[in-house]
Amino acid sequence: MLLDPREWTQLELIQFGVTEPATTALFERLLGSGDIAIDVGSHVGTLSLLAAHSVGAQGHVYAIDPQPHNCHLVLTNSAASGFGNITTICAAVGQEDGFITLQHQSDQDRARLSLANIGPNDQPYPFVVPLVSVDDLAIRYEMPRIRLLKIDVEGYELAVLEGCKASLSRVDNVIVEVLPESGAAFAAQLARILSAAGFKFSSVTGEAWSPGQALTENNLWASR
Repeated sequence: MLLDPREWTQLELIQFGVTEPATTALFERLLGSGDIAIDVGSHVGTLSLLAAHSVGAQGHVYAIDPQPHNCHLVLTNSAASGFGNITTICAAVGQEDGFITLQHQSDQDRARLSLANIGPNDQPYPFVVPLVSVDDLAIRYEMPRIRLLKIDVEGYELAVLEGCKASLSRVDNVIVEVLPESGAAFAAQLARILSAAGFKFSSVTGEAWSPGQALTENNLWASR
């Protein structure tokens, strides 16, 4: 992978090879040949590349990130790895389709661009990207079954889930970030949406979870 040591998350990848080992291991367990995975908030493509390797030429990965710099690295790293089974989508994901204005980030931190909150490194230089829903993507790319939907969008996860209610019946597994600072009401609403769609809850290491409990690596695993 081409990685930029100026950014702290990429520096961790250079130093340790992985930033979320339990979540990474779960990705490897869940995905197999021919599967479809959607990586919402793909950053520079670490998990998208792992997914592309796991699903093989018969499967496909959709790597989605609103930060153009991150998408450039996903494309660069896909090409360096010879993965033609990754579609990189430079867009934000939410409840409906449209456009959204975001703020440029510093070179030290392009991993925490947020549609829900003021980003810790927002700069006064706006840019506009498309806003898409998972429901629209599932129709546009004719996804019959989605083996894994991963959502890591810095507090905007509820809007992403609201935009995939029609396609959740096609999803086998969801890995979604639940930050402690998002609060109890956020976790409870997230659980209600996923529970209504027939999912049960665990941490990424397999322990049963209910709203209010801590999560390994702040990631919830919802499965059928």
